[in-house]
Amino acid sequence: MARKKKVEISEDEIKELDEFEELTIDTGVTEIPKKKKKEIKTLEDLPGVGPATAEKLREAGYDSLEAIAVASPIELKEIAGISEGAALKIIQAAREAANIGTFIRADEYLQKRQSIGRISTGSKSLDKLLGGGIETQAITEVFGEFGSGKCFARDTPVYYENDAVVHFETIEEMYEKYAKLNGEIPFDDGYAVPVDTVSVYTLDLIAGINSGIRKTKAAYIYKEKVKKLA
Repeated sequence: MARKKKVEISEDEIKELDEFEELTIDTGVTEIPKKKKKEIKTLEDLPGVGPATAEKLREAGYDSLEAIAVASPIELKEIAGISEGAALKIIQAAREAANIGTFIRADEYLQKRQSIGRISTGSKSLDKLLGGGIETQAITEVFGEFGSGKCFARDTPVYYENDAVVHFETIEEMYEKYAKLNGEIPFDDGYAVPVDTVSVYTLDLIAGINSGIRKTKAAYIYKEKVKKLA
């Protein structure tokens, strides 16, 4: 087996190597500065969106980056008359600018969660199931089969008038009161109670648009027992 040779380097050679390492080589190539990314603040700043396209989007109700960010490519394609690929690029740019659908650190997400509040549903039992109520900064959907009682819980407060006298009580209290007066009628999987002397306030919807609140006569109040709350 060959023996390893011991190599000795003098201090002068080490100094020379150190000086060599400090030298910079001029290759004659000029470094090209990186192009600064365009800041997106308005619809016109989005890629492929000019004044005409921006006007079409605003007329259709897409007047902010957030609205564009949650739109679908097919929607923008039909509204703006652009290709689906171009619409997808616009949506992706809007999401990045609006900070929607991007990755964040766990501590940042925790801080965001701590700023979320809770809005009471009017039902203590339902609030408890939801962890204290409906979250702010979020969309909460209640879904179920047709007629499964998604609109009101039994302890939801209701405001109504009877012979010009204002009442404010839970919908269960209202039901029980008029059930004693007018009786219950079997209806579908529950019961209906006639309340022809009661007036309530409802949203006046015309073609799906809220045009105000109006007073209207009620006909019945309906009760169906929910079998389970998923």
